[in-house]
Amino acid sequence: MHADKAVIAEVAHVYYSDNDLQNNAITQHAKYVDRCIKYRDRRIGDPKKELSGEISSGEIPVRMMSPYLATIVHVFHSQAFDSDKRLDLELLSENESLMAGLKGWNTNIRPWKRSRQIKHRFNREGLLIYHEREGGTEPFCEQYIQLYDNGIVEAVDGELMEWVLHSKLLPGTLLESGLRHVIPQIVKCVELLGGAFPILVSMSIRGRPLEYTRISYGQAVSEHKMDIKDGLLALPWMTLDAMPGSFDAVLRPCFDFLARAGGRPRSPNFNSQGFWIGESCDPAE
Repeated sequence: MHADKAVIAEVAHVYYSDNDLQNNAITQHAKYVDRCIKYRDRRIGDPKKELSGEISSGEIPVRMMSPYLATIVHVFHSQAFDSDKRLDLELLSENESLMAGLKGWNTNIRPWKRSRQIKHRFNREGLLIYHEREGGTEPFCEQYIQLYDNGIVEAVDGELMEWVLHSKLLPGTLLESGLRHVIPQIVKCVELLGGAFPILVSMSIRGRPLEYTRISYGQAVSEHKMDIKDGLLALPWMTLDAMPGSFDAVLRPCFDFLARAGGRPRSPNFNSQGFWIGESCDPAE
């Protein structure tokens, strides 16, 4: 779909650029939308403004080997920037089901599959969930989810893009499956904690190898390199006015956008009726 805006049922929308998101924001949410965009740009970088991004610079709550190679998700609820809004993260830490869901964001790259420990703890910013890889003199993390006291969530995975650096192949199904699992879990957490709709979701892929990388879906490899010279691919924004009945319907145009970046017309992980047919990282499915 090449339209600037995709309407998914009545509760969700997909916007293909920052300008389209801003232009479609209703008056009372215009400032909120602007702050979400600025926050995301500050964290992931903005090549147009020559900003490398705080995550790439290592301003993160864990030790990662290559923070400049990452898949990054940001989730914002509409009161996240209110100075007096603080969510009770202890309520989440006691919810075993949701905590297990957040710990299930598993890219599971078979050639690099390693034993890793899944932990969580409170820190100065809020609640931190992280995957710790053993080995060497000091452990480091491949992935973290930081839930801030104000309800903003930042989820970062470094394992997938670290593999892409060496292989020059972006495994589309693994990427889509991981995002498909973790995003609904994060939104459920924000809703549980009292975060207000609309909720905005940003998905980004960061890494210099994107210029030379091809996207693969199973054994099918794109003939075209992604040719993204600035090393940053921001997928379309998702806005949720309420919890959707199916996140697949909302994610599909975002994943189609990713597939087109690799020269394909759409993601092959959905059938003609819009149902997910790809592999899942969720062991419950």
